[in-house]
Amino acid sequence: MYDLLSIGTLGVDLYYQSESYSIENNKISFVLGDKYLAESFFVGIGGGATNVAIGCEKHGLRTSLMAKIGNNPFKKLILDRLNEERISHLHCDYEDNYHNVSSIFLTSSGERTVLNYHTNHQHFLRDEKDLEPLKRANNIFLGNLPDVSWSERLKMLHYAKQNGAKIFVNLGLKDCKRDKDQLDAMIRATDVLILNSKELAEFMKISSDSLNIQKVISHLNGRFYGKVVVVTHGSKGSYAFSDNAVFYQPALEGNIIDTLGAGDGYTSGFISKYIEENDIKDSMLAGAEYAKVIIGKIGAN
Repeated sequence: MYDLLSIGTLGVDLYYQSESYSIENNKISFVLGDKYLAESFFVGIGGGATNVAIGCEKHGLRTSLMAKIGNNPFKKLILDRLNEERISHLHCDYEDNYHNVSSIFLTSSGERTVLNYHTNHQHFLRDEKDLEPLKRANNIFLGNLPDVSWSERLKMLHYAKQNGAKIFVNLGLKDCKRDKDQLDAMIRATDVLILNSKELAEFMKISSDSLNIQKVISHLNGRFYGKVVVVTHGSKGSYAFSDNAVFYQPALEGNIIDTLGAGDGYTSGFISKYIEENDIKDSMLAGAEYAKVIIGKIGAN
């Protein structure tokens, strides 16, 4: 049995760091036809589920990953890195003509712009046998998979739930735009829902500028009884809501080198502690502590 099965994306991250990027109005600009020199280059792997799997393994959980791996020149690099991190890839699916590659332009202050290409894939399940890995984990993390069938994702969670697993879910902006009935079906299959503030605003169908604690409590009460909702808000810290209780964790200050993966770092710290102690406040602190570690180095994990 695994402590955690992390389901979602896996890709290659190519980092180009430079002090010479032209930055204006919060944008990195490149002139057509010019050539730019990066002072440093780094290759890593990433993707929400991958980052969470690696983070939870570093917190002592026995972790497996369920993701797509392309039969392409990056395959060996990916498998070598997963082996280095002691992440089981037994349940990964290998697919021809599949790529997930990000070029990350990183400034000296740690801010970044990401250019991503990924091959769309609609399915994780080809037949009933593909559900079997869900029986081999005590906890499931389902990362953001906006291109994968909604009904397929619900089927996976229901199957895991029937086998006694605790379910952690992250929904991205695209999924948070779904209608109430679809979202409520996902909530019923989830124990802990983890969103950032923009995703929560989209979930509530309000402007992120209008987001405040009173509105959140009013919206969540009733829909989330017996569930935990965790909301990350960058440098403003994080909140958690459980029935009528509200928890707050300030962000922890640290040396910022690369902000990519901070949210996934928080998620893996939170999940690891929550599995261990089932304590929301301690889990939020663990999430903030690991997010601080992630932003203090290059790489999303």
